[in-house]
Amino acid sequence: MDKVEILQGCDLAKGLSREEVAKLASVAVPVEYSGGDIIIREEDTTRDIFIIVEGWVSVEIQRYSASPGIPKLQLLKNRGIVGEFSFVDGSRRSANVTAKDSAKLLMLPYEQVSSLMESDYKLGYLLMRNIAVQLCSRIRSANADIGGELIW
Repeated sequence: MDKVEILQGCDLAKGLSREEVAKLASVAVPVEYSGGDIIIREEDTTRDIFIIVEGWVSVEIQRYSASPGIPKLQLLKNRGIVGEFSFVDGSRRSANVTAKDSAKLLMLPYEQVSSLMESDYKLGYLLMRNIAVQLCSRIRSANADIGGELIW
């Protein structure tokens, strides 16, 4: 698994130089899951980000569900990222992320990525910008799902 190549193909690394991507790749940890394995558990306090290398993962929320079962928020595949909400704000995980089949991911451990961001401000800025773009996309998608009306 060429971690640099994988990261270069991911929106999280958009705008990063090859050297900056290599720094990020140096802390990335390859992980594998079988179908049904929970990658992120709702309410956990972990802050790591995951990049999907192969396979599908499902993002599902259990709490606040008025209907039986677990509503799916999203199915994600190659180069998708999960875990960015908690990475940014340190809050508990807001959803379960489950491997739908055999899945390979890269885990970006919060502590190591945070240290990289503090030691290289350009890398840190670009990562946070890219995470913000991802969060905006998810909020817009959720807004469209509820009929285009946001209540503030």
